Amino acid sequence: MFFGRQAMAAGEKNCLPDPGLVWGPWKCLPEKLLIHVPTGMAVVADLHLGYRGGDGDTLDDSLNKVMAPLLRAWRREKPRGLVIAGDLVDQPGKKLFAAIHHWFISNQLEVVGLVPGNRDGSALASGLPLFPDGFGLGPYRVRHAFEPGIPMLLHAHEHPMVHLPAPTPCFLLGDNRIILPAYHDRLAGRNILRRRDRADLDKLNCVALVDGELQMLGAVSGLASVDARKSGLKTQCCPGGNSPGENGIGREGPRNLPGRASYSDAVSSGSCPGSHQKRKRQ
Repeated sequence: MFFGRQAMAAGEKNCLPDPGLVWGPWKCLPEKLLIHVPTGMAVVADLHLGYRGGDGDTLDDSLNKVMAPLLRAWRREKPRGLVIAGDLVDQPGKKLFAAIHHWFISNQLEVVGLVPGNRDGSALASGLPLFPDGFGLGPYRVRHAFEPGIPMLLHAHEHPMVHLPAPTPCFLLGDNRIILPAYHDRLAGRNILRRRDRADLDKLNCVALVDGELQMLGAVSGLASVDARKSGLKTQCCPGGNSPGENGIGREGPRNLPGRASYSDAVSSGSCPGSHQKRKRQ
């Protein structure tokens, strides 16, 4: 399976480097969107617009602020359309849906399908085209949550993340299953190495968003094997990839990641910063 930075076209000498990473037919974006290259469709999930913290204060200062990364990715990548894989909102409401619908129209962003999530209610008030049975992208079926029996599935709802050593959202990519990170920055994630069903994820590849850049960390099974050797530590860190030398990642974890100590450095120093508090949402 090919993985790497997408090459710039000839003559684009003065263009900025492409921030996306290509894995087979998919292109991961640092804004936590995924593009299906053959169809040109973008996919995003778990936006949880209207999300409120436990103290009752509105965490979304405005739609413009929360949706700025999505809009930036849309204008840079110029996809044909956007598929939302569930949980567009945190709690359904006519006024919120109306504001979101207006935002999409005013920014000329075409939503071709909303696969309702567990927090979207009927989502009829959204004014968006609904696909309650899933949206097809090539051989893949886009659903909100995992559903057994689908040969090639792209879904969300899991909010996958790893500790590097801070909580870091990640894509999980496999030939038959892909899991999207949560779009909303203030949602708590689930550590993929501490899940009871981790065996189901072992063959998936982890692409983490580290300091705004995408890093391939390798197969989840490789991350877990290193994590198990460090299980005596009271604090938990997540190591890097499973194949030495590939993308600058070896058995001791990612090397030279900007702004972060390596996994081995954290172990040798006996310190690994804990995760900051985020409220869990599913």
